[in-house]
Amino acid sequence: MITINEIENKLGHKLSEEQKKILDHNKGALSIVACAGSGKTTTIETKMIYDILNKKIDPTEILCVTFSKKSQLDMNEKYDKLYELITDQTYPVKPQFSTFHSLFKFLIDKYVKLNYVEVLTSHQYYYSQLMKELNYKSQSGMDLRIVLDEIFSYYGYNINTLTSFDGITNVDEVPTDANFTLKEYLKIIDKYKRLKSEDMFIDFEDMQLALFNVLNSTKPLEQSMSQSIIEYFNDTYKNVYVDEFQDISTIQNSILDLLIDNNYDKLIVVGDDDQSIYKFRGSNPEFILNFSDEIKDANTLLLSTNYRCKENILKYASSMIESNGVRFDKSITAFNKGGYFDVIQDNEVSSKILDIVDNDMITKKDESFAILCRHNIQLSLIADLMAEREIDAKLNNQDKYSLQNNYLYKDLINTVKALKYNDLDAFKNVAHKILLFMSKKNISTVIKKARKDKMHWFDVIMYDNYWHKSNNLMIKQTIEAVNSLNGAKVLLDYAYNILYPYFIRLEEEKKSNQLSQLTLIKDHVFSILDLKPQIEFDQFLEDEKYKRDQLSLNEHIDEGLNLITFHSAKGLEFDNVYIINANHMVTPGSSRIGSIIGRNSINDIKLAYELLEEERRLFYVACTRAKNKLVISHLPHKQSLFVDELLRHEKLTIVDAIKHLMVSERLKEILSANMLTPNNDFTNESKLFLSSYLSDRLYQQLVDSNLFSKDNLSYMGNDIQGILLQYNDNYNI
Repeated sequence: MITINEIENKLGHKLSEEQKKILDHNKGALSIVACAGSGKTTTIETKMIYDILNKKIDPTEILCVTFSKKSQLDMNEKYDKLYELITDQTYPVKPQFSTFHSLFKFLIDKYVKLNYVEVLTSHQYYYSQLMKELNYKSQSGMDLRIVLDEIFSYYGYNINTLTSFDGITNVDEVPTDANFTLKEYLKIIDKYKRLKSEDMFIDFEDMQLALFNVLNSTKPLEQSMSQSIIEYFNDTYKNVYVDEFQDISTIQNSILDLLIDNNYDKLIVVGDDDQSIYKFRGSNPEFILNFSDEIKDANTLLLSTNYRCKENILKYASSMIESNGVRFDKSITAFNKGGYFDVIQDNEVSSKILDIVDNDMITKKDESFAILCRHNIQLSLIADLMAEREIDAKLNNQDKYSLQNNYLYKDLINTVKALKYNDLDAFKNVAHKILLFMSKKNISTVIKKARKDKMHWFDVIMYDNYWHKSNNLMIKQTIEAVNSLNGAKVLLDYAYNILYPYFIRLEEEKKSNQLSQLTLIKDHVFSILDLKPQIEFDQFLEDEKYKRDQLSLNEHIDEGLNLITFHSAKGLEFDNVYIINANHMVTPGSSRIGSIIGRNSINDIKLAYELLEEERRLFYVACTRAKNKLVISHLPHKQSLFVDELLRHEKLTIVDAIKHLMVSERLKEILSANMLTPNNDFTNESKLFLSSYLSDRLYQQLVDSNLFSKDNLSYMGNDIQGILLQYNDNYNI
């Protein structure tokens, strides 16, 4: 037997009343809602040890399931240390810490016995073969690996949400901002399934579906399997913990429910609804939010004390996340006083915040540092700036995030190489973008002849009359102009202007965001070139190669500065955190939300609302990585909506939300003319304006639903459209 007082003495600190309640919990299913930095892992592992010592539970009868191998290993290691600390002895036996992946594989191998030889750890195993199915798409300049990444992300989402039971069935559309079509998606997934079958491989999606199907089957043989699986699970495990429960998907939750077989007394789930950030994988925070409502006699206990973030950081982060409607209403408090928080206006080069980072790393040598960005492309840009400043930086998956590996960046470089240096390899990659009226077949012929006869590609085009003389003249003038130019900045600017018409066409035809990304890259490159305006193009390329090599060398640095995306930062903590580019259209990315709204249905508006809340949760995760210092930067007059929520300590009114999310110049005119009344109702003119952007059907649905007259407010928007919408969580959209 061991008392709570004895545990406190062993740990060297008092447990909170919330933690004591968790240790004393005896009956009924339990959900533990644990805020960021609350020490949830330590708390649940302390409960395991407490129950082992006091209830004489066999440790091998305790199962703790999490979502990643890293989490599993971390929990395993932490348990060993905690057990030794509390009991003054090494563990004789211990609970089973498992991932969903390994648990499902074990049950399938033991009972279902799928006919396979290997489990694929990555879909990328077949990328080289699958790329052939998209070969024609390479002429668009899009990196086919990126396209395949998107396709398999969507494939996993369909299965995890039980939208589709094989990744194909019932799939009738793809996201509007996707870089693939429904036809391409179906073609790739069908080919992928055939390749797996030929090699006798399965993937994690296959395992999930196989187990789900057996547990739900009405066939006698599979029903027998199902009964055996359920009996084994319940006979073996008397206590089942699920960590990071906010990340569970529909199919995983369904499998868990079937395995438990109404024996909910054994089930303890732990998570934070405010840190549910994997909707794109199929996770849903409503599983933890509704846990106590859907399971009889279930209890919910809170861990609301944050031991990581100091008070001056937490109060801002908490004020922002409270704007979410889909969450537990909880008050989060900081254990530690003090802390530093600041929001600064910065330029495109992020020079101010990088000066702060540089200085902090000199004056706080024993502390940890991280720069957080919303997108991978931003990491690439920041990594370049780090190299310029000769600051040691750790960038995980450097090759993946490297600016030099970005296909749009390569377009700029290759355009200069093709025009000025007759680089035929470069020309091959961008020819279809700079010669808009020339077929891919003709381009291939031109390249072959240019290589064979050692000619300039333009000379081949001109002499063989591949197109009208006027076009020949235009290209000739372009080449002459480029040859007359010197300096990296001038040449890259010229390349951008040549590429611009191609990407404009993509914007119009495919709703692509490639142009905006290309512009972002150009602006970043120019901000660096402004510091050395006389540099020649060849020297610029040498400098870029050097920066890449330096980043590779610094990739495995244990200390120093970490460059991380918001998503990758989850579960980590640093003494000092710097969030860069907290700008409108970056976080939240309202164009993504707006593209969904543009489909004009109530369900799409609901989806957009959910995405916006997830973006807010993601920003909250980023903020709560900071222990002692948090600095956020944004461009002047382009601060994120979330920055304003941080600073106001209150939910934004609809007028404030509109000011930040709507980009339409016409809507700005309405706001400036005070056409919205003080009580946030819509004036007739505002309604007329909105109706001009929406289909009549959707507009009438919104009016009839009385969403315009509710007190709890929400907002949507994109570059072109604007939807002003008031939301009430009593009204089920």
